Amino acid sequence: MNQMIPIGKLFDLEKGQLQSSKCTAGDYNFITAAENWKSHKTFDHDCEALVFAAAASGSLGRTHHVNGKFIASDLCFILTPRDTVKYPMNLEFYHFVFNSLRPIIVAATKSGTSKESINQKNFKRYELPYFDIEQQALWIEKLKSTLDQKKQLDSELSYQKHLLIELRQQILQDAVEGTLTAEWRKENADIEPASDLLNRIATKKEQLVKEKKIKKQKPLPAITEKEKPFPLPKSWEWCRLGHLLTNLQYGTSKKCSYDNKQNTPILRIPNVSSGFIDTSDLKYTNLSTREKQQYSLEKDDLLIIRSNGSRKLVGLAVHVGSNSESFGYAGYLIRIRPTVLINSLYLKKFFTSPYIRASIETPLRTTVGINNINSTELSNLLIPLPPLEEQKAIVAKVEALFAICDQLEAQIAQNQEHTNQLMQAVLKEAFTHAEDEIQAIDNVVELKPAKGKQADYYKRTLLAAEIVDQLHKEPTFGHLKLQKMIFLCQKTQDMELPTNFLQQAAGPYDPKMARSLDKQLKEKQWYDYNSSARLKYKPLDEAGTHKDDYQKYFQEDLESIKHLIGLFKTKKSNEMEAVATLYACWEEILNVGSSFTKKALIEKFFAWSEEKRKFSERQLNQVIAWMEKHGIHPKEETIH
Repeated sequence: MNQMIPIGKLFDLEKGQLQSSKCTAGDYNFITAAENWKSHKTFDHDCEALVFAAAASGSLGRTHHVNGKFIASDLCFILTPRDTVKYPMNLEFYHFVFNSLRPIIVAATKSGTSKESINQKNFKRYELPYFDIEQQALWIEKLKSTLDQKKQLDSELSYQKHLLIELRQQILQDAVEGTLTAEWRKENADIEPASDLLNRIATKKEQLVKEKKIKKQKPLPAITEKEKPFPLPKSWEWCRLGHLLTNLQYGTSKKCSYDNKQNTPILRIPNVSSGFIDTSDLKYTNLSTREKQQYSLEKDDLLIIRSNGSRKLVGLAVHVGSNSESFGYAGYLIRIRPTVLINSLYLKKFFTSPYIRASIETPLRTTVGINNINSTELSNLLIPLPPLEEQKAIVAKVEALFAICDQLEAQIAQNQEHTNQLMQAVLKEAFTHAEDEIQAIDNVVELKPAKGKQADYYKRTLLAAEIVDQLHKEPTFGHLKLQKMIFLCQKTQDMELPTNFLQQAAGPYDPKMARSLDKQLKEKQWYDYNSSARLKYKPLDEAGTHKDDYQKYFQEDLESIKHLIGLFKTKKSNEMEAVATLYACWEEILNVGSSFTKKALIEKFFAWSEEKRKFSERQLNQVIAWMEKHGIHPKEETIH
């Protein structure tokens, strides 16, 4: 039987001595917290050892295996076998063990907040599974073979991702050159050409100036033949961006804060750098009536990042939808307002094309490491302008092709996840005979419902049908959101449903249930799931006929479920992921009888998966406050 042994009984531990700043390149390995090794002119160890990163936030818990002459960073612990008679060690095998348990060890042994590090006493007390040396030898070769296989698969998947990036860029370039809609033009030869459209735009703007609705713009430079980067279809025209705008406005320079939420919410670079408007981390400021009008947003405006340390972010365009009109925007952004005779989504696609990225990035000015583009430079950008109807056709074509790319990307991500699970699968097999405490080793922990619950698959299908019925028109709704809704309904209402939620990177997830529900919903002619569609669930002929049975099965929970669905109706996937994962962590703390604190909850959340580091502590505190406000959290009296 395998044993759980404290690290301090398995290994002698000493701290590395060399500061990185004092490293002089030489002939010997210098092991730091970073993934890649350096070199040094001297060494202080000549042995086989594990080197564990103990004080480097981004690399915390990374473990290296070294055999020979080396010196280690003062940010690391050096581990050597303590008692080779009682506990003989294959250090290559334990190199795999430490790295597979990395998030769990870090969460259990770290200390500090702003600058986290591994507490040496906690680290020595942490218990590892100890295997007989025969078992270690048995599994190390299989682990090495699996690692080689994983590296080959990773290389192939990385190449596929690179090809997909190139494909997206080619689609966008074909869009702005007119290649993408060549067949469309043959079928629509009688539409208004872009030259007439430009004349209509100029006339419309003159009228708006006379009516004092917009200010008269300075004349833009004429476009020379030398400036034109590539030929356009006959019905297209080159123009400058300023020709297509009725307004261009820098954002407010007023200081913003997280307080005073009764003031105007202000969109900043963090709210738009993902390419869409993200309202999860808003700041606020007090704007006068005149300023509110000056920095207002309207549907189909575009927000452009004008200044940033990253060249790739400067010039990034974000489309303003109808749900964002109550916001203002900050000074590092520029609002451009296209005339109603231009499809603003075409302009957004235009801003992501290789042609315009080169036009923006190549001449960028830099001030103290900050890249800038100003309103004059934006106005002077050359735009390949199609007829208005063709602009709409281009947007539709690009979105359809990008949907296929999204599907391919999801397949690559799924393959990547399977690849990442290769090592865990081998380790899980190796730990099959371990004691119960070891069963969390593979980071795929069952989050089972309370004991004694009877399986009722039809009841589960009815709940899914009701959630889909209420949310299928929401663009944020898909598999992940459905799973999280079922998880939260089951937990908050203590439902008797057959589920087997697993601890996966995106939070509690039951992959078998996802496939089963899709099959059942389609067989009953209620809904059909299509991962590549904008709206994932399509109503079928019998959609809505589940309601009679749903009301019978859930008569005691109808209002509670309706309220829960309403709370999450417009929540994005990452918000759902945060709430469901926090709920599962919260429940686990209560289940083991630990003292509940927000700090403990956040630590357990980050230990769930490395992927959880995409959330900040501030975001998690906001989510926890929201959960407490709405009662979306486990209660001690409901814990079994």
